[in-house]
Amino acid sequence: MLLTTKITLPEFNKDPARWVENKPLNKDLVKKFVGVLEQHKFWDLPSNNPREGADGSQWIIEGVRNGRHHVVDRWSPPSDDPIHILGLAFAVNLAELKRLPREIN
Repeated sequence: MLLTTKITLPEFNKDPARWVENKPLNKDLVKKFVGVLEQHKFWDLPSNNPREGADGSQWIIEGVRNGRHHVVDRWSPPSDDPIHILGLAFAVNLAELKRLPREIN
């Protein structure tokens, strides 16, 4: 199993290779995170939210379960939005990002 993390920030524009990181995952970590996905009903969330803005961040989480692809796209989700919660869980627990952009803390 492989996790691909993509982060685009203005300071990365000169070195796009910094945007992508691939990391192998162990089964126990994946099982724990799948539980978090189920808890926050990821597979039932609507794909799009009409909210957009000129300043903020776009959060996209994609997954495949039983051959079904699901993507959820949110613009600057509030801290109680399931995509915000799942995004932080991805960043901290799975991707193990050491420095989170101030926009998502």
